[in-house]
Amino acid sequence: MPTRVLAVLPLLLLLTITGPPAADAGATAAPARAATPLDCAEPVGQTDTPPHPRLHRAVVVGTQVAVVVPPGYGEGSRRYPVLYLLHGAQGDEDSWIEYGGLLEDSAARPRSDQAIVVMPKVGPFTGFALDWVDGHRQDATLIGERLVDWVDATFRTVPDRRHRAIAGYSGGGLSAAHLAESYPEVFGQLGVFSGPVDLGEPVSQLAAFVMLEAEKLCAGAAPTSPGPLGSPTTHPAAWAAADPVRGAAALRDTTVWLSSGNGVPCSLQDAGGLLTNPTALTEPQMRRLTDSFSAALTAAGVTHTNRRRGCGLHWWTRWRPDLAEFWGVAATEWRRARP
Repeated sequence: MPTRVLAVLPLLLLLTITGPPAADAGATAAPARAATPLDCAEPVGQTDTPPHPRLHRAVVVGTQVAVVVPPGYGEGSRRYPVLYLLHGAQGDEDSWIEYGGLLEDSAARPRSDQAIVVMPKVGPFTGFALDWVDGHRQDATLIGERLVDWVDATFRTVPDRRHRAIAGYSGGGLSAAHLAESYPEVFGQLGVFSGPVDLGEPVSQLAAFVMLEAEKLCAGAAPTSPGPLGSPTTHPAAWAAADPVRGAAALRDTTVWLSSGNGVPCSLQDAGGLLTNPTALTEPQMRRLTDSFSAALTAAGVTHTNRRRGCGLHWWTRWRPDLAEFWGVAATEWRRARP
């Protein structure tokens, strides 16, 4: 979720705004807090959600997972669709609850729209759910295979792709797109909110490499190891495989919904938060990357929605309403596919 690496942040901000040679690749903003040159721990100000009747916690293959069940889940035998919801850079399994109002917003949805929401903590620094080329982490396989199997075995789900959505903000948006392309037989709906979904674009690629190098250190991998993707020069195939633009054709049978803001504050509250949330300024770059992905989808014959908002920064005031709209789109598909 929030970024706290002062050695990286100025580079990301400056180059995102001014252009090459590098910029933001999924870092998100957060409340004001202390920072160190390389701080991999949970952000100051980000708290774990207190116990709640609808919130379940588990550790699946060493990964912390939060699951929010619908209101009244324990009172019947109904089976529900599942929404896999991913966090961004330096977020965790509580990010959508603490900042995105998930408990309140999900409870307010119509009964016909209710779903089980699953939120894993992946990508210790970037929020990118990738199978690392050095084998140190296998976050894509964890979510696309083992976590899905665990959820279907543990909760009352409708266990087919038509009733299984995946979405995320910022770095989690890239993860959601990568997973939907890697597992088209698993996920039927995809939502990307302000995601760095074009890893071939020079600004995005260099920024992603900087962030992934930090992730390598945060995860305890050897500094000399390739880490998540290696470099674009030494491991071009790994970068291509992780790039949603390259894999767009795999989404031909998936409901795809994209969104981005234009970098203009939507309110005085948005504008006032820029001093404490400077990475909110990176949203214009996210729009460029989202538009690039949209163009690749169109070229591949993938019908999709690209919601280009008339305002919005790289922050929760954008992503919370984005999730609400995407949820409605996914729920329409769930109802159509209802057994």
